[in-house]
Amino acid sequence: GKDDWRLEFEGGTLRQNWWKDVEIRKLTIRREAGKLLFENGKLSLGDGGQGFLAGEVETGAIPRLNLRLEFADVPLNYLLADSLETYFDSAVIAGTNQIVGSINLRSGVEHKLDLKFQSGTIHDFPPLDALALITEHTPFRRFPIDSSSIKAESKEGVFSLKEVNLMSNINGKITGTMEIEDPRVRVEESKIGLLGEGAEGEGAAASVETPAEVTYQFRGELLLGANQATVKDPAHPLVQKYIPENYDGFYWMRFPVNGSLAEKGYDLIREVRRGLRN
Repeated sequence: GKDDWRLEFEGGTLRQNWWKDVEIRKLTIRREAGKLLFENGKLSLGDGGQGFLAGEVETGAIPRLNLRLEFADVPLNYLLADSLETYFDSAVIAGTNQIVGSINLRSGVEHKLDLKFQSGTIHDFPPLDALALITEHTPFRRFPIDSSSIKAESKEGVFSLKEVNLMSNINGKITGTMEIEDPRVRVEESKIGLLGEGAEGEGAAASVETPAEVTYQFRGELLLGANQATVKDPAHPLVQKYIPENYDGFYWMRFPVNGSLAEKGYDLIREVRRGLRN
């Protein structure tokens, strides 16, 4: 139609929610029949990561996104909140990110992610350190996670781990669900406000200040599994107390969290060490 157009991009950056400064290598955007069509999007994500973007945005008073980002070789710390980066060493991911919703609605933009680990190790993770103490299997302190996966969603400042399936070649497993809330995302949404009449709500005051210190809140439960072969003494009182469930070839430790993951984890370690001394 007469209002249709086409733009070719080479260079520039994109940023949305947990994605940080995505570099545009090549991208075509066409306007056609009241929609913006994203085509042939080639992106760089972090150090060595590559992405491919396609989809559409319905225009109008309330624009709606329906985009799909496929990516590979992306350093995990590129996606993670700063406080979580310390738990991962050389973690690299591939996967897909479906991006849907509208910035003009209170419900906002939602990210649905399917992540596959290409490489990486979890270390200095308090629940695993506690499991190493209980089982006397010290390799749990460094937990390789290649061939592992996570399904997640990100919406309104909350990163939700819906399906965690971390497998390790040192006879361990981590499963469960967890919500991680980043208060900075809510603050930025308040600063931006909600645009346009007819949107589902009014924008918050633009004078909201970003907190100097960010405290991430965790809600959920992880299950940490130790292969039966790694448990030296199943009758030990600490094993009976902390990992009493025994099924599917694993002893399982439950790790519920509602608040600070680090504080909860270090409390568990101190408790286990007291049990060992006694």
